[in-house]
Amino acid sequence: MKLRLSQHVRRYKEYKKHLRKNIRYTHNLNRFAINELKKDKIKRKCPICNIPDSTFVFKAPVCEFVKCKKCGLVYAKYIFSEEGVQRFYENNKYYQDGWKTDHDVLLKNIKENKLSKPPIVDTILKFSKKKGKCLDIGCGFGELLYHLKPHFKSVEGVELNVFTSKVGAELFDITIHNEELTKLKLKSSSYDCIILNQVIEHLDSLDLFNKVNRLLKPRGILYLGCPYMDSLSMKLLKDKHIHINGIGHINMFNFHSFRKFAEKYKFNILSIETDNKLDVWFNDQISLLFNRKFLHRFTDIPFLNPINVGSYLLSNWFFNKTKLLSKNRLGSYLKVVLEKK
Repeated sequence: MKLRLSQHVRRYKEYKKHLRKNIRYTHNLNRFAINELKKDKIKRKCPICNIPDSTFVFKAPVCEFVKCKKCGLVYAKYIFSEEGVQRFYENNKYYQDGWKTDHDVLLKNIKENKLSKPPIVDTILKFSKKKGKCLDIGCGFGELLYHLKPHFKSVEGVELNVFTSKVGAELFDITIHNEELTKLKLKSSSYDCIILNQVIEHLDSLDLFNKVNRLLKPRGILYLGCPYMDSLSMKLLKDKHIHINGIGHINMFNFHSFRKFAEKYKFNILSIETDNKLDVWFNDQISLLFNRKFLHRFTDIPFLNPINVGSYLLSNWFFNKTKLLSKNRLGSYLKVVLEKK
């Protein structure tokens, strides 16, 4: 009993340390972004329709978000210039520290044999031609490609972060191109499956999808995953949601804007659905009422933690069992499978 109690105490201390680190990281990153935007920013049009007609949605901690009157895409009105983006990602200690933390976690999982298969692997394999060629754009360390490698003739990644692309290529023995997709000399109509998972929400321009279309074979598959603007958690938390907390997520899609996107870039939608994640903890809801410095996903109220964990596990079980969120299009993330026309 004493041993079990000491283990729980140790885990809670580790959790508190992790929580404090993430809170500091998020606030420091946002301060850095706000200062950079003051120096240098550009005004955007809708990246799908290329028109400025929009209505105000909300002001998040860093960005102001507006909604396109034509396609319904919610997007950040002002963003970094190209030089500002370079300064933010290359000269930003807080951003680089975040990747190093992810690297430590990855190494620990590999060492302890805890590399779990991402759920999207099954979705990709369901629609794509097995034993073909697969390209993951924005692949990070390449963990998804590691799980897909046995199912394809070849897998490749594209990753702009020098550190993650180098480490991932060595760890998983895969080819990761450390260059922008538009500058890579890849053969047209050569890939059976292309993936951009949690990438499209970061893109200023969506015109790289013209090249994505050219790279795919006829009836080739494109998988896209991203945060969902019309999720239940976004409806509850609005401008306080972690999805639009910083400078990273500048496009927030819903079903309608994805249909307009597919039409513009010549894709057919084979499947579009949300996951079954609520993404709102009990502590989040309580803290939102009383804490002006509320930070979604990073709320700690010690005397409520047992209720918080219990309600989280119960809601996960309930929504996975009933599929209530996905059936009503209220999950936190969109999963979209498209086919080249």
